[in-house]
Amino acid sequence: MDGNNDTHFEGKRKKGKHLNPYERGAIEQLRGMGLSIRAIARRLELAATTVRNELCRGKMEDGSYNAIHGQEVYVSNRKSCHRGFKVAK
Repeated sequence: MDGNNDTHFEGKRKKGKHLNPYERGAIEQLRGMGLSIRAIARRLELAATTVRNELCRGKMEDGSYNAIHGQEVYVSNRKSCHRGFKVAK
């Protein structure tokens, strides 16, 4: 790395876990600094596909990424992804 650890995610992530608001904010900050998707993924110890999907999820009308918008879309999607309740007969 280049010695700039202020945006480096410390700690191991468990595979299959969802991004948290801190990680979304780090993606926004690193993307704003001009880092590539793969560079962001290395810094945050994420898969490049996860970063790419998040950048698509939080994309604004002007094409920029916004972490707050990404979190709102994530919450909205999570509300509608669960199976409905079974009704007892």
